[in-house]
Amino acid sequence: MDNQVPLHEPANILIVEDTRASRIALHDHISVLGHIPIQAEDGEQALDLLRKQSFDLILLDIMLPKLNGKEVLEALKMEKTRVPPVIIISALDDTENVASCIRLGADDYLVKPWNSTLLNARINASLEKKYSLDREHNLLKELQIQFQKLTKLEKEKEGLIQMLIHDLNNPLSVLDGIIQFLHLQLKKKTLKCEVLEEELIRSAKVGKEIRNMIQDILDISRWEETRKGMEFKMTSCNGVDLARKTFDDFRCLAGQNLAWFRFHSDRDHALIQCDAGILQRVFENLLYNAVKYVPKEKGVDFTIRTEQNRIVYIIKDEGYGIPNGFVDRIFEKYVQVEIRKTGKKYGIGLGLTFCKMAVEGMNGKIRAESEEGKGAAFYVEFPISPGGS
Repeated sequence: MDNQVPLHEPANILIVEDTRASRIALHDHISVLGHIPIQAEDGEQALDLLRKQSFDLILLDIMLPKLNGKEVLEALKMEKTRVPPVIIISALDDTENVASCIRLGADDYLVKPWNSTLLNARINASLEKKYSLDREHNLLKELQIQFQKLTKLEKEKEGLIQMLIHDLNNPLSVLDGIIQFLHLQLKKKTLKCEVLEEELIRSAKVGKEIRNMIQDILDISRWEETRKGMEFKMTSCNGVDLARKTFDDFRCLAGQNLAWFRFHSDRDHALIQCDAGILQRVFENLLYNAVKYVPKEKGVDFTIRTEQNRIVYIIKDEGYGIPNGFVDRIFEKYVQVEIRKTGKKYGIGLGLTFCKMAVEGMNGKIRAESEEGKGAAFYVEFPISPGGS
């Protein structure tokens, strides 16, 4: 016998043969080749096995009880699943039947009594064909998956661009309205100092919002292009003073119209390592989100507490909260697009994505908690420097 070691993992080979002696001979031969033979005595049993498990090759006799070889092939053509290669085993006078089987999809044939060398060659060639088709099928499947991912990403990018344009257009429209209002008041010579001061405060707030949104986009884009992360100017600073100053500045711009806008800290001093300017932007983004989505009869709390050797900043609002199903993904770049498809909204531009990138880049942690309709809370944590308490 011309034994050959299989080039791949042992193949599952279905032997469909009604003659016991021939079936056992094929079984033993295939076992020696290192493959796994499974036997069927008739066409119906063969189809039943094919529906229950996968095979790499079928050795199919033509003359079978219940369903003959041609009827098995006809049934396989009706199946929606991929059919493995089929080698027909026939008698010398079955030329017409063999031709019919080839037309029905059989890949090769072998005459009885079969020759060991030819049988090995037929088996190896059929298995190589099957493995090649498997590789092509898997490659096509992978390409389809990648195409779907790229298509989805392209749609997300388009949605993100539209969202950013919309988010930038809103404050620009407000700024344009302020300018037109002031210009009209100046023309009428009816502009009062207190009105001018109020509108200038509004303008400063809107300008800061626009500037932060643009800077967030630039920082995230730069990080995605280089994959080196943001550049931080890390220094030692009093994390409590930094938070209080950001809160006070923000209160002048955005806190007047709420029922409350409160700051509380359980200590006055805690040294942390951070980029003060970047961390201030993080606080501004989180405060702006909180203020943006809080009804006027509700408010916002900025709380600092220390836990062991860490400082925890908590910005909590009593607003609408993060929509259900999005809390764990609220910092993702494209999640805002998905949220708005539901008809809801939480977050402006890429502010929250920037917050996560910035905080983690400075060795901090950030997370969100929320229950829709009951507000949201964002937690930012940094280690306190040794001796910095």
